[in-house]
Amino acid sequence: MAVYKQNQLIKSISPGFCEAFDLLKQKRFKESLQVALVTIDSYQNQYEELFALWVLGRTYHEYLEHKKSTEYFSICKTKIEHYKVIEKYSFLYGSCHLWLGLEELVKGNRVEAFKLLLKAKKHHIISPAPNWLELENTILTYYCIGVILYEFRYLEESDEYCEFALKFAETYQNAELLGRILTTMGNIAKQRNTFDEAMGFYLKALEYKQQDKDPLRISVTHINIAEVEFNKKNYEKVLFHTNLIYELQSQYINRKNQNFINYLLARSHYYSSAAHTKLGNTDKAWHFQLQALDKADKTNHKHFKIAIYQCMVNSYREQGNYKEAYTYTQKIVDIQSTILNNVTDKQIADIRINFHRTDKQESLVCFTQQLEQLQSANHQLERFTSTIAHDIRSPLSSIIRYLGLFKRRNPDIPYDDAMEYINSAIEVAKGSYKLADNLLNITNINKKNTPFETVDLNVILERVLLNLSHEIEDRNACIKVGDLPTLELSQGLIVQLFQNLISNAIKYNDSSHPIVEISAENIDGTYCFSVRDNGIGIAQKYREQIFQMMQRLHSDGEYEGHGLGLSICASVVKKHGGKIWIESNKNKGSCFKFTIATNKAGDE
Repeated sequence: MAVYKQNQLIKSISPGFCEAFDLLKQKRFKESLQVALVTIDSYQNQYEELFALWVLGRTYHEYLEHKKSTEYFSICKTKIEHYKVIEKYSFLYGSCHLWLGLEELVKGNRVEAFKLLLKAKKHHIISPAPNWLELENTILTYYCIGVILYEFRYLEESDEYCEFALKFAETYQNAELLGRILTTMGNIAKQRNTFDEAMGFYLKALEYKQQDKDPLRISVTHINIAEVEFNKKNYEKVLFHTNLIYELQSQYINRKNQNFINYLLARSHYYSSAAHTKLGNTDKAWHFQLQALDKADKTNHKHFKIAIYQCMVNSYREQGNYKEAYTYTQKIVDIQSTILNNVTDKQIADIRINFHRTDKQESLVCFTQQLEQLQSANHQLERFTSTIAHDIRSPLSSIIRYLGLFKRRNPDIPYDDAMEYINSAIEVAKGSYKLADNLLNITNINKKNTPFETVDLNVILERVLLNLSHEIEDRNACIKVGDLPTLELSQGLIVQLFQNLISNAIKYNDSSHPIVEISAENIDGTYCFSVRDNGIGIAQKYREQIFQMMQRLHSDGEYEGHGLGLSICASVVKKHGGKIWIESNKNKGSCFKFTIATNKAGDE
């Protein structure tokens, strides 16, 4: 922590800025914002300018105007750096890092938030007789670092930071901060399955939150208590606390942070349903389960959605409604595929967070060990995906075969609802089979030791066009292929790459005569390939998104698919040491480009 030199807030500043600051201290944010906006252009010295920017950023944060808050804190931080007064205004500089870190935390960027909070910690100043703002900044910095460490399951380190924040919060006697810190300490205890300890923290947090009189924060504590009571099998107490949440919800239901409110209510409905199930109240359990589903669908909490969807699968299965059970099973698969994309990023973030705690030599050993664990986890994910894909394909293949057999043996059945259902079931099963097949393809692409061989790409294109002959003929498409090189490649993967790109060029094309042009150019020893079409094109804002797994820009009614084709293309190109991108504008066609080195890329 920085050595205290002087209380940088006790300065001679003009009355307008004093008034804005005092209103901020009293949490009269609306009035503080009005005064700050009036006085922002009337500053008389450097400090007043910086302080006015800080007050505006702080007030906009309270109004949940996160874009404006980030803008003003960023300007303040940049000006401090430009004026070269970081040491002089160390507290203000650290405070900008703190609030920018909180804004990143709101957006879910935990790693970036963690970096900013560590910088804030470095610049903290605590005077012998600290004022409220110094205490608030110190408490929030240590508390938020503790929250991030908790979310990455560093429970011991999280506990240390929260205890430090709690010590200062008790001095400050801020009911809001005390309630938040005690809630996180309760979460840590709950994660350790020490439910009595967790309950103690939650009950203390509830006392402070009732003093603060914020119904939303009070409801958060009630749902945490309800979860502990459920784990202790006190089901009537679970319902007591969830009912208190329902009584309070009218006081905050129209606030801006709807994603969090929906998540809170989804959790409340979920535990109400689970408690009623345990108590044998089947109808009430189903009612709350449907309510939980409605709220969960309005949040971005993926793991919680999976829990709700799994409940729906179990309930529909018990009712014999296998069609709905299948629908929610498919939703679970879709969400899990997006979570798999984030697993590696999360583990890399773990390594980065862990890196700051030890010296360089110890960190290198730790990094190596965790890298090995990460590689092992990736292998497990590959095996998991491969197993799931195999397990799904087998029964789907049987469903398609038996339904087809039924249609052939009963040709005289009129085309009524029964036959329509059979045809729909076949199409759904075929689509799911293709999804499983694509998942298996992605797993196989990522395996090591993929054999490379000398391949004439002109021959490869002949094979691809033969595979797509029916598609090309049906759409009256014209495929123009330039002179292509001979390179060291994985033949099977390159076939998939060109087949996916050409197939997409034909599919996403409203022209009566789709045209696809394939060419290659040698640029300093690296071949750049182009697949150009006259199709519907892609808006610029989606150019990165389309290469991610399960990312689709169109509904099934417009264009069929699962959003895996371009993800497979990206994996194949990466396997060959290249890059893939798109040059396109909406309604003006697309040009997919990718590079492949002239020498063998090998396995990464």
